[in-house]
Amino acid sequence: MDLCYVSRANANYLLKLDEQMRKELKSLAESVESGGNRILEENPFFLQERARIMETYDRQKREQSKYLNTVIIEEMEQYKNFDSVTVIIGCKVKIEDDGEIEEYQILGTNEGDIYNKILSCNAPMSTELIGRKVGDSFPFRGSIIKILEVSL
Repeated sequence: MDLCYVSRANANYLLKLDEQMRKELKSLAESVESGGNRILEENPFFLQERARIMETYDRQKREQSKYLNTVIIEEMEQYKNFDSVTVIIGCKVKIEDDGEIEEYQILGTNEGDIYNKILSCNAPMSTELIGRKVGDSFPFRGSIIKILEVSL
């Protein structure tokens, strides 16, 4: 299984989501124990709520299975020993793209959001940038990209 990179903020969000699901499931289990299965099994609201919680829990477990080999970006040696020259996962990078100046942040595997200038570490542009240094230029989709600045 491939490594999955995730920012600390996203990891914390996933942990909170897991905690919330556990609380909802516990609450549901307590409702079943206190009210008796027969009464609750006939309650449409209960059935709907149980289905919603279980669906959410199943979806969350599928998401968590992606993170079995998770690396927290901020705990990587490259991040801790950032040299302000080399493009790494977790950094902000300022580039020149055929005369236009753009700034992006490279984050985790599932954290890309192009509208907010956040690239997934697996995005084609990221894979071209990671490992390169300030001053490097390279062709990308018909343009020449030059790395101007790298920061955290």
